[in-house]
Amino acid sequence: MTLYRKGLSNDQEAIIHLGNYVFDTDFPALLPKLYSPSVNTATSHFLAEEEDGIKALVGSFPLDLHVLDYDLKGFGIGTVCVDPDARSKGYMKQLMTNALAEMHEEKADFAVLGGQKQRYEYFGFTPSGTHLNFTLTATNLRHHHIVASPDFTFKSFDALDTPTLSCIHKMHHSKPLFSTRSFQNFISICRSWKSESFAIYNKNELCGYVLYKNNCIEDFYVSNSDLLIPALASLMQTLSWNECTICLNTYETALIKLLINICEGYTTRLSTCLNILNYQNFINAFLNLKKSYTALEKGHLVLEVQGTENLLIEVGKNINVMPTTLEADLSLTHLEATHLLCDPLQVYIDYHHDKSRLIKSWFPLPFAFCSIDNV
Repeated sequence: MTLYRKGLSNDQEAIIHLGNYVFDTDFPALLPKLYSPSVNTATSHFLAEEEDGIKALVGSFPLDLHVLDYDLKGFGIGTVCVDPDARSKGYMKQLMTNALAEMHEEKADFAVLGGQKQRYEYFGFTPSGTHLNFTLTATNLRHHHIVASPDFTFKSFDALDTPTLSCIHKMHHSKPLFSTRSFQNFISICRSWKSESFAIYNKNELCGYVLYKNNCIEDFYVSNSDLLIPALASLMQTLSWNECTICLNTYETALIKLLINICEGYTTRLSTCLNILNYQNFINAFLNLKKSYTALEKGHLVLEVQGTENLLIEVGKNINVMPTTLEADLSLTHLEATHLLCDPLQVYIDYHHDKSRLIKSWFPLPFAFCSIDNV
């Protein structure tokens, strides 16, 4: 008989053992923020247990986003695994159903995960969100007469004292869009996914930080955008990189303008698999973020996400998103609505609708978050 239950603190070792076995990895080393000896996240797992032990599990971890003045409650699904000898018994379907039910009970606004598209679309998740990856090479820098400067130095987070780490923690939480990172778990978050982390100093004064994996800069902060390129040139010399990738969000328009004039090129990639659980809160937060950096077409749209209440979205001097009994201008399934709101390719879709110009002005929303925060 299968017992479906939430994990208990004494399940941590068994959870890690099953995850390591199924994925052939070392989860404490890969995700210290969740599985290091100093952290116990067992109660964030949904388990399928038989008489001889745990056979399947799904992790559901808090992943809250702060968007301007809006707090969005989110969850990240991860460590989804089934013992190879216990597959095709419906464990995963039931565990995912249980995890989503709890998210609704806790009034979550969204959930994310990484995984194969068709498998998780059955649960409401689909690839969405936009990241921009810029490629910067040594040749690009040379032709723009940008050279490394001894003014810039870099220190590993491991070598920093508590006050300095506190300053960097505040830098992360000063962005228009950020994932909440507890100070207690800050270093282990920054080490996750085999990432490296450096504080950036300019003339011995702290001016930012950088998180990178291989040659890809996943997260960074500089106190002045004018420091970014010389700091990158100095970092590339320090790490003996001939090129690197800088990941930006679409709201970072000043940095986009700066990099597009120097970098070799860029690519657009989807951020994650997204499941919007509260359309009203989600649209309100990210549409306000978009309004903060670009002009939006004024007007209104009644959106029906089939199976939920209609939403009236109004953009004028202020943005209002509210339930309405008005007839829908646009009626979409849940997956269609997710792509409308957050897929970068939606701007190429012709809706054959008198609201098409307004739709292309408002969407896609600038949803994305640092991959290091993913689970």
